[in-house]
Amino acid sequence: MHYSSVTIPDEIPSMTWIALPSKRRWTGSVEALVFTAGVGEHAAAIRARICENLGSLGLALDCIANDGCQPDADIAVPASTGRILVIATREDVTIVRETLRLLTSS
Repeated sequence: MHYSSVTIPDEIPSMTWIALPSKRRWTGSVEALVFTAGVGEHAAAIRARICENLGSLGLALDCIANDGCQPDADIAVPASTGRILVIATREDVTIVRETLRLLTSS
């Protein structure tokens, strides 16, 4: 599948990017766009900027929900064919699970 380049503003960390299929080949929609971790969970302005031109993918941001959301929220408008989710990463839970797995596997 061919992917187009996506211009990401300098203020967005390099780990916060998405690759979108070229508009020439894309005929469907996206089921969900998930924002997570520091920027994804806490930067409403960056989420809004990323979502600005994603209507052709079936994604429509609810600006009010975006501005006031806490993690584990759906910030898409109800009519959006795809969901826009803000999900807490919960690294602490993953660290505990992996530590327990390692300690009990020996």
